[in-house]
Amino acid sequence: VPDQRRHGIGRELVVSSLKALELHGAEECFLEVRTGNEEAVALYKQLNFDTIRVVSHYYHDGADAYLMSSKLPLSIGPHSP
Repeated sequence: VPDQRRHGIGRELVVSSLKALELHGAEECFLEVRTGNEEAVALYKQLNFDTIRVVSHYYHDGADAYLMSSKLPLSIGPHSP
């Protein structure tokens, strides 16, 4: 919902999910995101995700995706809840 963007809700959801993965013993997290979703890519980079590669035609509409990963535990700086 556009009027709900830029309030940090997405960041909180991702951080909470990463912390839950840590509690269950995960050492790394992988995700895919549309290459054109610049806001999401920026968020993941802020959370120490690195781009591993581009996956061509990943989505049904033919759009490409970035495969990204982050090592756990989190080390995301002063904005972590």
